[in-house]
Amino acid sequence: GGWAETTSPVGADPVQRTIERQAAPPSLAAGQEAWGDVTYFYADPRQGLGLPYTDVDYGAAEAWLVPGQQGNPTWMIFVHGLGGVRAEGLRALSVANAQGCTSLLISYQNDQGSDAGNGYVQFGADEWHDLEQAVRYALGHGAQNVVLVGNSHGGAVTLGFLVNSRLVDKVSSAFLDDPVTDFDALLAQTTNRNRPSWARMLARPITTATIGLDWSAIDYNARAAEVTTPTTIVVGGQDLIVPPAITADFAAAANRAHPGLVDLQFFPNAPHTGEWNADRPRFETLLSARLQAAIAGAGS
Repeated sequence: GGWAETTSPVGADPVQRTIERQAAPPSLAAGQEAWGDVTYFYADPRQGLGLPYTDVDYGAAEAWLVPGQQGNPTWMIFVHGLGGVRAEGLRALSVANAQGCTSLLISYQNDQGSDAGNGYVQFGADEWHDLEQAVRYALGHGAQNVVLVGNSHGGAVTLGFLVNSRLVDKVSSAFLDDPVTDFDALLAQTTNRNRPSWARMLARPITTATIGLDWSAIDYNARAAEVTTPTTIVVGGQDLIVPPAITADFAAAANRAHPGLVDLQFFPNAPHTGEWNADRPRFETLLSARLQAAIAGAGS
């Protein structure tokens, strides 16, 4: 099917939108059925943003490498969400490219872009090793510091890196979009929605038996004090996947241990990972601020 980039809803009608660009044929006409995708930009950096890129193997899986401005030593590394694709990162890429940063949009183990892993996501318990290899790749190709950007499960992978990796001091800051900070709490809330009591009781043991999760390793709310990297977190008030209250608990715990470390930003009208779509100028200002601080730090 075709792909069209549209505005936010026009007026009170949540369906009515204005087409800004027909990114791929066939053209969308008024009255046709369409499916909305917060990814917004089409396919890959070249088709979606007109940016050149190279497919690279960073050591753990494939990635898109998008060059930045010569002499800019700050890289952005983007980690997509559960069941997602690298194209999720094109929104963040548009911001990083405007700041002159080189960007690496990665696949990682247990997702559809990699054959590695056991096939079951581990919410950062295993996948953070891949992100560490991506950071090592960036450092080996000219980066002096790195800004990590993670969506949803990609946010959990990023947190796994931040509390475990020996390369954490090479990361200037992180920017997380509706991250999964406590999968146990998320699972409990999910199974509490119109589920019988026996389903709620069995959810955790079944999950453990199926995918072998180390629950303590991925309880980032409990491990919040271990995070020492300045972090911006954006959360959506219309998020039906990761309840904002769980993320707010993480931010509060991190800030109790390290005052001012986490900047939690609430977007009341945003769905899951749809903050850019709900308020693009605000989202881009927040991400740009992290990138600019990293660039300034690299030059000092």
